[in-house]
Amino acid sequence: GDTIYSEKLAYSTLFYMETNKSLPEDRRVDVIVVDNALKAIEEDPRPILLIRAISERPEELKAARQKAGMISSLTVTSSGDNNFEVQKAGVNKGEALKFLSNHFGLPLEKTMAIGDNENDLDMIKYAGLGVAMGNAAELLKKAADYVTLTEDQDGVAHAINRFVL
Repeated sequence: GDTIYSEKLAYSTLFYMETNKSLPEDRRVDVIVVDNALKAIEEDPRPILLIRAISERPEELKAARQKAGMISSLTVTSSGDNNFEVQKAGVNKGEALKFLSNHFGLPLEKTMAIGDNENDLDMIKYAGLGVAMGNAAELLKKAADYVTLTEDQDGVAHAINRFVL
């Protein structure tokens, strides 16, 4: 949940290292450069909540994602063009929204979810009002009830002002 194993310093790992500088210590993500990421993961005794594979080589990323997608005990999704995420089957933001809705006694019809990428799809579908950011992936825009402004245009604030306040 708080560690990135990487076989080299790349844009994504450098991004986390830079972001860490402005975060409180309890919110930082450890970035550990290792010779073999798979071995490091296997030797880490902590439970794995999510694996995000990041690559700037689209062909390799696509092939790896297809292989991971063939494993029925996994959910495979993405939060950007340069990655895919692997979790236990049935684990997704939509299920989290259902859980929170039930926990707080709030009907799903009274919820609003806002997202921008494939990993938000289930959440957008389950929410009473699914909102896609203006800069969202096309598949999310098609599934959403409403498309708000882009991130740079304060799309989240726009959606909240329009539908909540």
